[in-house]
Amino acid sequence: MVIGFYNFYSLYNKNRMFNDISSPIGDDLLYSMVYLGKYLKEAGHKAATIDMEPLEKFDKIVFLDYPTKFNSYFRKLIQKRHPELYLIIFECGMLRPANFNKKNHKYFKKVFTWKTDMVDNKKYFHLMSFSNKLAVDSSSFDLSLKSKFCSVIAGHKYWNHPLELYSERVKAIRWFEKNHPGEFDLFGLDWDKFYFPGLLFPLNFGLKFLYQKMPFFPKLKLFPSYKGPVKTKKEVLKQYKFSICYENAVIPGYITEKIFDCFFSGCIPVYLGAPDVQDYIPSGCFIDKRNFKSYDELYDYLKKMSTSEHQNYLNTIHDFVTGPKIFPFIAEGFTQNLCGELLK
Repeated sequence: MVIGFYNFYSLYNKNRMFNDISSPIGDDLLYSMVYLGKYLKEAGHKAATIDMEPLEKFDKIVFLDYPTKFNSYFRKLIQKRHPELYLIIFECGMLRPANFNKKNHKYFKKVFTWKTDMVDNKKYFHLMSFSNKLAVDSSSFDLSLKSKFCSVIAGHKYWNHPLELYSERVKAIRWFEKNHPGEFDLFGLDWDKFYFPGLLFPLNFGLKFLYQKMPFFPKLKLFPSYKGPVKTKKEVLKQYKFSICYENAVIPGYITEKIFDCFFSGCIPVYLGAPDVQDYIPSGCFIDKRNFKSYDELYDYLKKMSTSEHQNYLNTIHDFVTGPKIFPFIAEGFTQNLCGELLK
């Protein structure tokens, strides 16, 4: 069987998703797709992105996020009504609202989603939004090697939406910069560029295009704690005791790679995001920001944490990432859950 794939983000097409595990936004973020491609090959199938072969050669095609009818491949496929089409929903509705418009799902035989209230195991099947390469280095859990206090690794973004957490992330950064600048570091992309907050955020699309076309544009010192981008998150995070780890939005079931970057680095995440996160991840693995009324209260808790309590967190994280409950969040679980329905 020849199975085609197409990512909404074109960067990952031309078979890149099956050959290169790297991604601009995370460590080994495409590992699951590389693993999936190898799994399908070993099972006697061929996997390729649909821009590499004539559409007629594919028996089934999987779209990673809804492509919209602006996509020429998708338009041709829905006109031909062949081959079978499948949809994997990765991005949340805040960023990609078309993903969750059920009128768009009529073109697909099966839809895979992390949104549990959609799952009926007939057309809609559960699949976590992001999966990870399981990489556990015991030395990362050595508390004596953690010489730094707290960090954030994230991109600089704004979005005008009631569920967004970008502004809360900035609030945390500003609090640390004002109150404890010597104990906090900021990493990631675009923090040295200006973006419009609030209702003016649509103008940021134009700014982003401008920055891409003019890389020589002067850098700005908008955030004193900013240390620049990182080569690998793990090498940075393993130096820190804690990391502010906020999802892009507050949405049930939407748990991305961010908290796992912390886990694999032996860094305790201060988490804010999926309100049902404890249904998937033991509460002893992270510090729930919702339990603190202010950043002063949160800081006091982090600062006064005893060595034994800190080690208990690390032990719980280690037990989780080496135990069975992590299976849905790793490449092997992603592949098994997807192929269990895709290959029927």
